[in-house]
Amino acid sequence: MRELAVVILIAFWLTTLVMVNRALRYTRWSLADALSESGKASSSRLIAFLFAVIAAGLVLGVSVYTLDRLFAGSAPNLAGVLQLLGASTTMFVPYGMNQFAGALETRASQNPFAAVPGPVPPALAPAMQVTAVQGSLAAGQSSVLTLLGTGFAAGMAAVLIDPVTGLTLGQTGGIVIQSPVQAQVTVSPGPSTRGQTAVLQLSAGAAKAVSSPIQVV
Repeated sequence: MRELAVVILIAFWLTTLVMVNRALRYTRWSLADALSESGKASSSRLIAFLFAVIAAGLVLGVSVYTLDRLFAGSAPNLAGVLQLLGASTTMFVPYGMNQFAGALETRASQNPFAAVPGPVPPALAPAMQVTAVQGSLAAGQSSVLTLLGTGFAAGMAAVLIDPVTGLTLGQTGGIVIQSPVQAQVTVSPGPSTRGQTAVLQLSAGAAKAVSSPIQVV
């Protein structure tokens, strides 16, 4: 029976290796690819695979021996079997250490104190601003002023006011948006505004802007 058990073990190991290799080739893999990690050859994985096959053969051999003894009517002597199987598990230690070291290396490459990027705010349209006013105002007459700045858009309204009191000093109309950075405004100051200083207050939705002071002549 001992000879039969040995033959069964050797046949099991050889058959297992051949069948595994055939199955991998059928799926267009190779044993080397299956035992590699991230495309690189892994000796620890190869050792773990070989001893997994050996351990399975040992379990099979012990099972055959145990059944033979039981059918013969005598108790099997399994002294030392558990120690042998326990010792065989040490062959998986290199693979386990390799996985543990890989996990530590991956974690070390990540900075746990790195700031988490917040949501990117949407791009804001340029704020409306008046940088220069070309032209002059005459009391009781309509004048065309050219405004230079940013954020000019359709729907823009303009009011001529006193910068100190905020009172309206005349009428405005005929706003022409030539580009987002240039616009023309027709302004008619009142007859009594001669000698006063005024500013154009622009608004377009929530955006507002005030021009530099303009002297009414």
